[in-house]
Amino acid sequence: MKKALFAVFLVGVLTACTPVVTSVSTETAPSTGGLSLTSTLTPVMATPSPLSTQLTVPMTLDPVQEEQQGKIKNVLQMYFDLRYQALSVSPPEGFQVNGFGDLVSNGPDAKDFLITEMAKLAVERKWYELNRLRHAKYEYSLTYKDIVVDAFAKTATVSLLEDFTIVDERAMERNPEKPNTTRGNQTHEIVLRNEQDQWKIVSDIYWDAWWRSYRKPGMSTDEILNKIDIETNTMEASPSLESSHASIATEFSCNFGADASSHPYDRNAAVAYAQGHALSYNPNYPDYTGEILGGDCTNFISQSIYEGGNASMWKPPGPLPPPSDQGQSGWYLLNDKQRASAWNHVGGSPDTYAFYDFVIENGVSDYIDEGPEGCVMTYSSPEELAEQLNQIMAGDVIQYQ
Repeated sequence: MKKALFAVFLVGVLTACTPVVTSVSTETAPSTGGLSLTSTLTPVMATPSPLSTQLTVPMTLDPVQEEQQGKIKNVLQMYFDLRYQALSVSPPEGFQVNGFGDLVSNGPDAKDFLITEMAKLAVERKWYELNRLRHAKYEYSLTYKDIVVDAFAKTATVSLLEDFTIVDERAMERNPEKPNTTRGNQTHEIVLRNEQDQWKIVSDIYWDAWWRSYRKPGMSTDEILNKIDIETNTMEASPSLESSHASIATEFSCNFGADASSHPYDRNAAVAYAQGHALSYNPNYPDYTGEILGGDCTNFISQSIYEGGNASMWKPPGPLPPPSDQGQSGWYLLNDKQRASAWNHVGGSPDTYAFYDFVIENGVSDYIDEGPEGCVMTYSSPEELAEQLNQIMAGDVIQYQ
């Protein structure tokens, strides 16, 4: 499924090049159709490889292992069901008191997780209520990357990717027939413990916009709860201020349709790649710093989207163009002499924007079946711009025009 992403990531890098706000997603074609490029600068390879979101488990599970993994998945399914219901227009009765019930361990090591997670969900729900953003409709899926069971410690560590599509109540009010949707994904690392043959959740580590705001390195549980309490009290003291932001009717989602070539953009991995190579350049790529082409910013962002974000390179069908100093169409880089302009060039002239043009065309084209895609995020007032900026997430891309 294509994932609409709402602008930011490496803002300082791209703004140093050129400018237009794009929202990005990724798509990839089946391995037998089109060009499949490796992540290095070696010749093109056509060897299919599994997507990073596929389930990674031992090839030969015995019946006991299969049974335990099935029980773990059932617990996590119920856990995520409750999470989505809690933020919906029809929350579970007594959720704020009962929480996740017996899905979470009663052990002391699970206490901090439960207290902080319930407090975070409470302030998140309060904000959704004030802004009429509770889930009116939602769909989600869990893709298990890894399940590691420690039989001796009776624990399990689960890495998974949560994909979601949400229609909030305000979108339903504005356009019931064709409401605006929000799509995204989030990685989780969840620890469970087997207690009397029942798997219980001990912790769930993920970094959505709320936890990036509340949970800082070195903060204690009390400090986190205090920060959440301050936010809750602020909301309750000035509900009209929050509601005024909610009254702005802004359309910012790309509303990408689904097709067989699409898969989610891994924004967290894109950010991790950027952070890992900002000061330690990847030697597999040319460095355009100081070049007449305008610098290395777009090349670096393309690397992050490709290497970390799980996007595929794309070139038009047909043989590769001969080596040249001039960039070609598409979005790919084999070497300094065989590349697309959109890979490393933010703009070609005052009226053209290579990277932007490819991403926007990919968002509406049936011809292009690989690479990042996006749409223009327009606004007509400072208030609309402010609301859009509130939706940006780490891993998004912004261009200014």
